[in-house]
Amino acid sequence: MERVLNLARIKFEREIKFRRFHVDFLLKDSKTVIECDGEYWHLNPKIRERDKRKDELLKSLDYKVLRFSGKTLDKYTENRLAILITGILH
Repeated sequence: MERVLNLARIKFEREIKFRRFHVDFLLKDSKTVIECDGEYWHLNPKIRERDKRKDELLKSLDYKVLRFSGKTLDKYTENRLAILITGILH
């Protein structure tokens, strides 16, 4: 995802503590958070519940939350993901 964001020339910060949670990528300019959810961890019911609480907090603060599963990240090329994310942000 870091290469994808660099390819799209999107400014970001990585692994940022956001209140009581950590976010994978924070895009301050567009008030967006990107989370990359590997299936091993994020299919666990406890982790899914934590992700839900994190999303609710972020959305209550007017942040857009984009979640990408490991399968989605594997399915698309970096170029295609860059185009997709750019389109979502604009």
